[in-house]
Amino acid sequence: MKNSRAIAIFAPLLLASGCTHLPFEAGGAMPPLAPLARAAAALETPEFPSWGFRISGPGADDSETIRHERFLFTTYDDAAGKCVVVAGEIYLPVAGEAGRRFPLIASSPILGGAQSDYFDCRVFGRWACAEGFASYFLYQDEILLLPSSGAIAIERTLESWVEAMRKALAALLARYPLDAARLGTFGVSLGGIRTVILAAREPRFRANVVCLAGADLAAVVADSGESLVERYLARRSEALLAPPEAVVADWRANMHADPLLVAGAIAPESALLFLARFDDKVPAAAGWRLYEALGRPETRISPLGHYTSILLLPWAARHSFRFYARRFAEAEPPESAPGR
Repeated sequence: MKNSRAIAIFAPLLLASGCTHLPFEAGGAMPPLAPLARAAAALETPEFPSWGFRISGPGADDSETIRHERFLFTTYDDAAGKCVVVAGEIYLPVAGEAGRRFPLIASSPILGGAQSDYFDCRVFGRWACAEGFASYFLYQDEILLLPSSGAIAIERTLESWVEAMRKALAALLARYPLDAARLGTFGVSLGGIRTVILAAREPRFRANVVCLAGADLAAVVADSGESLVERYLARRSEALLAPPEAVVADWRANMHADPLLVAGAIAPESALLFLARFDDKVPAAAGWRLYEALGRPETRISPLGHYTSILLLPWAARHSFRFYARRFAEAEPPESAPGR
């Protein structure tokens, strides 16, 4: 028992000692599409119509130290062309002083998020509260990669999610003690891919932590060792009566919400990237393509694979919260922010 406990304590420390740190160097080469992507993001100033916002009940983590609530609202989904109900959860630290406003992190679920009851977002929410940050996430479809869905349909789903996250952000900022000058994002795996798309569309996010994600989604679909992706590729191929290469070609031609194309809208100093040297789920090569697309941001590399990197979560969380704190310290105080 003592040996097992010692292994549990010291193994992550030993693994972390094998991690590599690449600092961000200002003035480096800008990705070719970066100026165009940033100009497009700056021009995008949509309104956020939604109605019927309500709290649907306290969350399971509601306690003396955490305010955890489920919420929902109705909105018109432009990508889907219909009215939809958006639902999610918010975690806030219990205020220790009157008038305090908390930084807010937008958290993105992994591919199997609904199937695991959003375990990753819930753990992050608790950890964020302990550091003095609020966070929120939205529920997603049980299965994203349906054999009936090609690149265009899946891109619509991604765009609908981004639109809903931005509308939820506006609704939450209007109703909770949150600091609009200190906003960030967090995502792992598919959540990391979606985080890049979200941060590229929403310039107000000052700190963006992206873990185990990649760019060039067609190549990810072609090369991933993730069983859910492999199953999608095989079944989509069967549905089309075409080889897997045809599925990949569809993604390459029609998936425009790809970090490879949109990451240039994100200021590289606002991003912290975590990669795994032996990742075969979101292949390591895709991770390095994302590194270049983001403008070579600060990056930490684990000596493990996609799932084994879970052993380093405490290490990654520590660096993530330090990064948020550093970025948020540079933000204007709410009372001096534009428009106040």
